[in-house]
Amino acid sequence: MTDPNSLTTESAATLNNRLLQRYTEAVDAETLQQFAADKRLSGLFIPAVSESYTRSRARLLIVGRETAGWRSHIDVSVSPDSANVAHYLQRQMLYHTEKVHNVSATSKFFQFYRHAARTVASPEDRTSQDAPVWANLFCVDANKTRPDNGAGPITAKIVALSAELLRIQIDVLRPQMIVFATGSSCDHYLKTFHRDPSANSKVHVPKRLWEFSVATGGDSGDPVRIRAFRTPHPRHTASNAIRNALVSEAITPGALEQHLASA
Repeated sequence: MTDPNSLTTESAATLNNRLLQRYTEAVDAETLQQFAADKRLSGLFIPAVSESYTRSRARLLIVGRETAGWRSHIDVSVSPDSANVAHYLQRQMLYHTEKVHNVSATSKFFQFYRHAARTVASPEDRTSQDAPVWANLFCVDANKTRPDNGAGPITAKIVALSAELLRIQIDVLRPQMIVFATGSSCDHYLKTFHRDPSANSKVHVPKRLWEFSVATGGDSGDPVRIRAFRTPHPRHTASNAIRNALVSEAITPGALEQHLASA
């Protein structure tokens, strides 16, 4: 398998164009209209990538669980026209880009994200604080919390689309490391969303740190296996040291082992 560390990264503009193309293939107007009809649901979370990511010391994808409200609601004016769907998705990508720079400093998730950004960014990008890609396990939230607690076809569609969108991000962006800061309650989804997540699986600290790998062919078709970790959500401050050690590991292999040996 190709080593993801050896891969070069295209410009952010090229990557975002490829993301938008793949997003448009995955999302249709009927799905948007179904989501819009459910007033519990937020707008669609559609990540974009920054130029800082392409220049970073380590290409890092940080995955949260879901947003706590995201651009209020889906615009029900989206008509069953592929151009309108693409326009909606592009607006959501722009909103994501803006939001990365305007999240409250009190957010525990973004305190971790900012630490990671300062650590992995190239020297010229450290003030931008957007080097990692911010993704989420679920592409919408329901009443500002996780959307998978209900039953029925809308929940199944949310779960399926969430998996597909996250897969697109991994395939296109080909990060060198993925940190799922989602907590153990979401492990079921990690095991079903990703191709053979048992590969290289190791529980370093029960409930706190699970290592595995995610397989992706990428857009080029070259097989890649990406190192991935699942940690508690950053609200669980007792795990801050573990998450920080992971960020150090992305830059300096062996940093995690040293942390675990000394803990």
